[in-house]
Amino acid sequence: LAVLPDLAPVVGFSRPPQADKRKRLALAYEASDDYAVEKLSLEIRLQDGSLLAADRVTRLEIPLAAAPSARQHLTGEIARNLVAHPWAGLAVELTLRALDGAGQEGLSEPEKMILPEREFTHPVARAIITQRRRLALLKPGSARKIARDVIVGLELIKQKPTAFESSTTVFLALGVAQARLRHGQDRGKYEAVMNLLWNVAISLEDGELAVAERELETAREELNDALANNADGDEIDRLMDRVAEALDNYLQALAEQLQADGGVEMDLDPLMRMLGADDLRQLLDQARQMARTGATEAARQMLSQLDRLLEGVQGAMRGGSAMADMNQVLQQFSDMLERVRRLTQRQQDLLDDTFKDSQNGAGKSPVGAAAQKALREQLGDLMLDADEVLGAIPPALGRADRDMNDAAQSLARGKLTEAVGQQSSAVENLRQGIDQMSSQMAQMMAGTLGFSFGQNGMGMGQMPGERDPFGRLTGNGGLLPGGKIGIPERGQVQRSRQILDELRRRAGQRQRPRPERDYIDRLLKKF
Repeated sequence: LAVLPDLAPVVGFSRPPQADKRKRLALAYEASDDYAVEKLSLEIRLQDGSLLAADRVTRLEIPLAAAPSARQHLTGEIARNLVAHPWAGLAVELTLRALDGAGQEGLSEPEKMILPEREFTHPVARAIITQRRRLALLKPGSARKIARDVIVGLELIKQKPTAFESSTTVFLALGVAQARLRHGQDRGKYEAVMNLLWNVAISLEDGELAVAERELETAREELNDALANNADGDEIDRLMDRVAEALDNYLQALAEQLQADGGVEMDLDPLMRMLGADDLRQLLDQARQMARTGATEAARQMLSQLDRLLEGVQGAMRGGSAMADMNQVLQQFSDMLERVRRLTQRQQDLLDDTFKDSQNGAGKSPVGAAAQKALREQLGDLMLDADEVLGAIPPALGRADRDMNDAAQSLARGKLTEAVGQQSSAVENLRQGIDQMSSQMAQMMAGTLGFSFGQNGMGMGQMPGERDPFGRLTGNGGLLPGGKIGIPERGQVQRSRQILDELRRRAGQRQRPRPERDYIDRLLKKF
């Protein structure tokens, strides 16, 4: 009988780390252990040991998708966006760290590189990033002096408010950074100020949308890491809440950007509905339910689908001509919507007049008939514009046209009671027409942004009719139950929940045999 020692894991870079086209840190790794690799992380340190932050370590957890039984040999690639990190643009040393179940660790050979950084073109943003870089290069003996110099540098920026369009937000943020540098008592103040200055520079360079996009990306990465590392339910819920909040902020910023770029005079709520806000929230809620029932792999797949959808939105926003076309169509749509609202109000006013005449026993109404014909002509022009912009005339507008024609004839013949009913129907159909126009516009925007959605959910590039007889998606883009990414059906989720509740109930029954309780505890650890 030979006793084999439990060896420490072995880990290394498959190729030297580098910056990819999106300025992300891209690395390939390989790790192995005689039993299983339990955890894998990347440690980043500054090469310059004289800097104040030289004793700091940035550790990034690397998600392990494989089951523990399949973690003897691992290979993979990851890419992380670290351009907002205070050390971006500085010389760093990267080390991979692997842990096995016994707590033994293995370290890779260190790799040296310049951490990818972002370039800024806005002059004020560049000036702010320059001051931020000075804080990143602080040394113990000169920290206070450099901090005072940064305060002066920020004051010089504030003295030229026209350079940042006299933005109150920018002015106040720079003031907060100065106050924190003056009165902060710990080293953490430098990192907090650098984060604040980064957000200000990004908002100047790209607008508030970029800040919201970064917050959403960070929240998604943390949630994915937690799911990969089997974090407890409370932590998953907390991170889900953070992603949901960041998603709402991002969609609102996106809608505001569309308003500003296209000059669209439209409320934010309709715009956010057009961007698929409800569908994206529903997708996130389903991922939360998956995680709560222990289906972490399904939850991660749904979050990956969410990532792809959002990347499509972000790509379209940066897409130049496609985005310009969308803004132009949005402006036309906004104008049409306002015309329909005004027409609906005029039709309502004419209905009120007709009703009063009918109560007073009036006969033929040539004036009312002429007014009704004029409104119908306006509707005809609107329908032609809707066909040109939306690709089809909303059916409700066609019904409103028939109602108006019938009402004009009834008014000319003196049948005011019939005219009241026909005009009431016209008003209702005009209101329905507004909803149908919004739905058609949503489909058009979805195509530009790279996804489609409707009553039965949303998918990437989903084609009409790609559903089985039960209404489930059958194409590769399916997001909701029945698609090809292994998402449990609603009934399966409920059944899993019932089983989980029953396991917890039995785990609390101390009269059960010890082996059975141990087995139940092992099952519950997976959930």
